[in-house]
Amino acid sequence: MSWFEFIHQESANYLISLLCEEIGVSIGAHYSILKKGLSDSPKKDEICKSKILEIQQTSKYN
Repeated sequence: MSWFEFIHQESANYLISLLCEEIGVSIGAHYSILKKGLSDSPKKDEICKSKILEIQQTSKYN
């Protein structure tokens, strides 16, 4: 799940500004994607970021 999808899913329960702050993205980035949609490059970046976070969370050094 990308950060954008996470915010969209949780926005019914939490303020968007709080969600953005917690995951480290700007509110402007969120609204920019809402308006324009994700291009191919950010989509690929989100896939890589998700994989990196998954590896980090399962790391024995975490």
